[in-house]
Amino acid sequence: MVESCEDQVKKVANCGIWAWRPSSLQVVNKPATFLILFSLVSFCTTITVGMNQVLMPALQQLFNMTSKQMGYILISNDLTGFMVAFIFGHFSSRSKIRWIFFGVFVVLLSCVLQSGTQLFVELPETTDNLNGTSNSESTCSDSENGGYNVGGASTAGNFYAAKNNKLFWVLFVAGMLHGIGNTPLMVCGMTYLDEIMTQNKLGPAIAFNNILNYMAFPVSFVLGAFLIRQYVTLGAAPPGVTPESSHWVGAWWMGYLIPGVLLIVTGFPVLLFPKQMPAAKGVLMKKIERGESSEEEKEAELNRSFQELITDMVPTLKRLAKNNALVFLLFGEAFNNIFLSSMPFDTKLYSLIFKMPTSKTGILLGVLRTIGTLVGLIIGGTIVGKCNLTGRGCMRFVVVTQMLTLPLTVLTLWHCDPDQVAGIDIPYPGDILHPIHNLTSGCNMECGCSTEFYQPTCDLGHGVTYFSPCHAGCQASSLSQKDGAGGVYSACRCSTSPHLLAGPCPPGPRCARKMWVVLIAQNLLGIVVFISAYPALHVAYLRVVNEIDRTATQGAKHFFTRAFGFLLGPIIFGAIIDNYCAVWRGGGGDASGSCHLYDLNNLILTFSLSQTALRLCSVTSFFLSWRFYPDKPKYSEKLPECDNDSNSNI
Repeated sequence: MVESCEDQVKKVANCGIWAWRPSSLQVVNKPATFLILFSLVSFCTTITVGMNQVLMPALQQLFNMTSKQMGYILISNDLTGFMVAFIFGHFSSRSKIRWIFFGVFVVLLSCVLQSGTQLFVELPETTDNLNGTSNSESTCSDSENGGYNVGGASTAGNFYAAKNNKLFWVLFVAGMLHGIGNTPLMVCGMTYLDEIMTQNKLGPAIAFNNILNYMAFPVSFVLGAFLIRQYVTLGAAPPGVTPESSHWVGAWWMGYLIPGVLLIVTGFPVLLFPKQMPAAKGVLMKKIERGESSEEEKEAELNRSFQELITDMVPTLKRLAKNNALVFLLFGEAFNNIFLSSMPFDTKLYSLIFKMPTSKTGILLGVLRTIGTLVGLIIGGTIVGKCNLTGRGCMRFVVVTQMLTLPLTVLTLWHCDPDQVAGIDIPYPGDILHPIHNLTSGCNMECGCSTEFYQPTCDLGHGVTYFSPCHAGCQASSLSQKDGAGGVYSACRCSTSPHLLAGPCPPGPRCARKMWVVLIAQNLLGIVVFISAYPALHVAYLRVVNEIDRTATQGAKHFFTRAFGFLLGPIIFGAIIDNYCAVWRGGGGDASGSCHLYDLNNLILTFSLSQTALRLCSVTSFFLSWRFYPDKPKYSEKLPECDNDSNSNI
């Protein structure tokens, strides 16, 4: 006798794998248990994405990458993610747990490949002529003795940098694997939660998942900032090499190994959950009472054969394309994601604007974003759950809150006055023959100075920063022999001051106040964005289509918002940053390596206006989606028959 669909669901609704489904394991067969485990998996996978952001300056230096190349690393996971998103979304409706486990396995492979790249990295030499402890190598020498380049500092630096740059493709492929693995997690996880959570609990559940998911970013910021201050071998650093040294290499690879190990612990238990929990039946009945679904349509979603899934792909795409509310919702989130994709560059940009070390900037941004993310998601999830918002109500909530982001975005234009670098921002004192954007002057022409490493030197009396003591024409120094940092230079040909200080000129007294105003504004901006952007938007996506199209809609969402959001964003903002580079590593006039100095005034103006324009486009699209949003979605007409092998979780 052929079993009915209901009998099949009851038979395999227990936790386990194949025939092993012990009764002792059923105590965890609850929606809350799945929510916690799935959220921990999301947390671990997102840490690797956050590591790309916080380790960006260190990776850019070690692998000699331009900001555009770093942008390619940041979008590599979205590149493959958008390619497979709709396919995964369409074909995963029958076996969501299987696809989630597949995603865990592929992300784990990505972590192994990223951390394993360290085995092939060429580390910079740590002799005195590279670490700056030798006076003759950091100051100006006569051209007869080879000047600054005595000992081949530039040659050695170029050798390791050129070799490491080839490993860029390994990191790129690892990111592509991450995108393939992360897509089924995002596509199937939300729809599985929608099947087992009642309407008043779905909003808080999504908020909880997103809290852990986005908590991964500040955790990765703090963890990454700690790891880049540990030497790459996890042992003692060579003498004279400190985290402040221009060629320091931190333990960046641990940033991918640690979440990989955590993913093994949290990911594999997810495989034990059934295709449908016992709680799913009650949730479906509630949806039927509200007119949001039908039992026949639910059976059709679970029991479509592979052939039916293939033949139904084009009709599904047509149904989604004709849904105006969904189309504008996709455009709104795409613009929102382009804006969010600028955040990986904040660590680098803020360290330049407010003259702070990258590690300190990462920790500060990590703490503030933790607060903003937590507060925003808790408030948003509570409002969606307590007010029992429908899909249309969620869209109205999104529009109102997103409008508040516009004035907060404009505040990011405020910044400290940038350094006045001789030869870049201002001419060398007394030099009328050499224009700006030229580090060579009559006072240092015979020094043979290199631009391989940036060693800022401050003329505190005149408020001028020199690219290096060699570019200042300094002939004597009293550097600390303990760590190669700090100290005083004297006999500097390009300055009338008797002494110059190692390091950039300190910021003005008002810089700290400006910094906190901007950071608080950024924190408030994060709160407002996360109040609506995730709990409410997730519910809006799940309610804008009929039951049978929910998983395909999640796939279409990740396809569209990645292709036109996260995929374009890092390339656009990376190109903006590279466009305002004033001095490239090695002195090249084009984007041939990492950048040492930027035209900060124009960079900040372009960067902030671009962010503001994106917020405006996002708000407009969300408003149009709300206007077209249906009160109730129309059901699909195609209801396939039950498949006998459709209800097993593995």
